Amino acid sequence: MKQGGAILDVGCGEGLLKVRLDPHAYSYYAGIDISESAIERASSKKDDKTFFFAECVTNYVPTELFDAIIFNEVLYYLDSPLQILGKYSNYLKKDGVFIISMVKSLRSAFIWKSIKRQYTTLDETKIINQQGVCWICRVLQ
Repeated sequence: MKQGGAILDVGCGEGLLKVRLDPHAYSYYAGIDISESAIERASSKKDDKTFFFAECVTNYVPTELFDAIIFNEVLYYLDSPLQILGKYSNYLKKDGVFIISMVKSLRSAFIWKSIKRQYTTLDETKIINQQGVCWICRVLQ
């Protein structure tokens, strides 16, 4: 993602990712989550370029285009993850990217396989914790 870009964090929860971002690295941050209580807690992290919305991923319609749309531990909870990516691809800027993280599982392996048929992987990393749990994070276009 380019410096100063606009970010959409789908399934943002309490806004934990937002607080880990350098505030100078983005121009606009929008976080959505289906949980009203999570969004209520996230709202304490709002500022003049940060907004949180209690919205369902399937119903939310962004009002602008984004440089990066993040799905952090969200896709495997959705009934139709590829349809959701297709919907949100309409809200990426020309050189925009998806950033997707999923814990390694049978469900996520199936989703990754489907995603690889439709999107190009620009970067990828795997993280394994001390208990042997593995996460895969990819940047896609």
